[in-house]
Amino acid sequence: MTGLSNGTGIYVKDDSPQAYDFTVSGCKWGVQLIGSGSDDAPQITSNAVRNVISNCTTGLYSTANDPLVTGTDLTSCTTGLYTNVNGGGTFGGLTITGGATGIRAKSTTSHTIRASTVTGFTSNGVDTQSGAGVDLGTATDHGDNNIYSTAVGSKGKYVKVKPYLSFLPDIQAQGNWWGASPPPASRFSAGVDYGNARTTQYTPSSLRRGLEIGLVGPSLRTFPNPLAAGTTIQYSLGEGETEAMIQIFDVRGRLVRRWDVRSETGVHRLAWDGRDSRGRDVGAGVFFLRLQGMRTNLVHKLVRSPK
Repeated sequence: MTGLSNGTGIYVKDDSPQAYDFTVSGCKWGVQLIGSGSDDAPQITSNAVRNVISNCTTGLYSTANDPLVTGTDLTSCTTGLYTNVNGGGTFGGLTITGGATGIRAKSTTSHTIRASTVTGFTSNGVDTQSGAGVDLGTATDHGDNNIYSTAVGSKGKYVKVKPYLSFLPDIQAQGNWWGASPPPASRFSAGVDYGNARTTQYTPSSLRRGLEIGLVGPSLRTFPNPLAAGTTIQYSLGEGETEAMIQIFDVRGRLVRRWDVRSETGVHRLAWDGRDSRGRDVGAGVFFLRLQGMRTNLVHKLVRSPK
């Protein structure tokens, strides 16, 4: 999709919709993730190839709660990723190159960014504000991001915090590669904790590198939801986990359907056709989807509408 200089290439809105395996170029907004509720959870993932967004004013713009974005290249966009919502979210395995600003995060709930590369920017790698916006890595969950640029101006920052408010917690940016060891202190605003810095660039080791390597930790989502017939269950397991059980319960706690899954690193999908283990249609109602592994226990609400 190309050439929408005053428009949006792909518009993803509400209730766990998904976009994957796409190319967008030359738009004002390459992709917009738009939400209107507290449980939006739109997703951009990779299936066969990485997504590509290039030469846009803003590559990816999100006002949705709890988005999941993995396996995406944002190239030569004025701003690569712009988040502006209060509902968190996960961004992983991104490659953002060129442009003025890699990531602009103006949310009041931190978005998690892991295993991503932000480079070639001329202004700021990450532009955020005190007590908000972005989680680039903590002492116990290193970011494994590569954030640096030889094209940055003399006043540019790898992580810029403005306004900086000393009474709010520092922006966490631990366990990343900053282009040099030790990291260049002048490239960080006050209010950034860039401790535990990597001494070498992070290189994903998964066989799925370049696809969905960026997803960090366990996850459980469905699309569509609410559903009229069936739905796709998307899940990932925690680090080191390879076996898990996926179950669907009705509101009385009765087991409707069960899958025993074995999965390696990355995002996986399976389909539920709206039937129980005996092949009977379960009808309309509220159901609960559970992902249980050795260290994972996630629950997701499903609503099935009348046909």
